This record gives sequence, structure tokens and C-alpha cells, in this order.
Amino acid sequence: MQLTKCASYLNKLNGLKIFLLLFLFSIFSCQKNEIEENDILIKYRVTFGFCGGYCTSYIEIENRNIIYTRSSRDSIEYPKIQLNNKMSIKEWNSLLVSINMDSILSLPNIIGCPDCADGGAEWIEIITADTLKSVIFEYWDTIDPINNTIEILREMDREFYCELYPEYCQ
Repeated sequence: MQLTKCASYLNKLNGLKIFLLLFLFSIFSCQKNEIEENDILIKYRVTFGFCGGYCTSYIEIENRNIIYTRSSRDSIEYPKIQLNNKMSIKEWNSLLVSINMDSILSLPNIIGCPDCADGGAEWIEIITADTLKSVIFEYWDTIDPINNTIEILREMDREFYCELYPEYCQ
């Protein structure tokens, strides 16, 4: 009789453990993943290998939030500069419409000879929940399948540059 009571108690305890595990699983499974299916992270960089001063500009855009960075190999003389901004919904939608993932995925990772003879390089990276694609190419090249996206990012780079250095943008 005592053994039956013990077995009954263990069955109830196991049922409680299963209930608690299912409850905890349901709570944690509702938390947001780092990149949801609709999220997209867009990175764009312009760099020159043999230059003095601020030789690299970098744009990172996620859900309309923009981080713009200018940097140098000489971080003492030229400390990193960073600006933040938010795209309008219209600008964001225009950028998203310009991105054709099939076209981007069809491109090789390296096009031409980026930064050969210090000609500069441009780099674009698109990250989604299930995709990461980077393409690096010669500075100011026209890359037909993604040229609209590149033009939008170049204009954004120019606008930030002019915000930092208005004397060079008149």
C-alpha cells in the first residue's frame, strides 16, 4: 500500500515537472529572435587602402536607423566620427524596393579589382533572418543588378559627408 502511494506521488510530481517545463518553454519561445524574417540589416562601406586621414566611411542601416562612421588607420590623429540618423518611411521603403535579393545573391563576392592601385573599393552587405551576402567592387563602378541600391547608399554617404564637411560641398 505504501508503495502505491509513493508511485502515485511520483506520477503527480512528474506531471507537475512536465507542466512547468511546458510553461517555461512557452514563455521563452515568445521572445524576439535577433533578426526576424521581416528585418534587414544593410551595410555599405567606401575605403581607400593607401590614404591619409579619414579613409573609410561606413553606413549601417537597420529598421530605418542609420549609423554613419568615418574612420582612419591613425585613430590618434583622426579619431572615429559617428553620426546617427533615422530614415523617413518613404526613404526606407525606397531603399527596400531597390534591393533584389535574387540579383544580389547571383553576384560574385568580389567584382573587378577593388582598391587596386589605391583606386578605392565599395562594399555592400545585406543580412536577413536567413541570408548574408557581401559584394565588394571597384570604387564608383556600376553594378547593374544592384546599381539602384548603390546609388541610394552613395547619396546617403555624400549627405553625411557634407554634414561633417560643409565647406567641401558647395
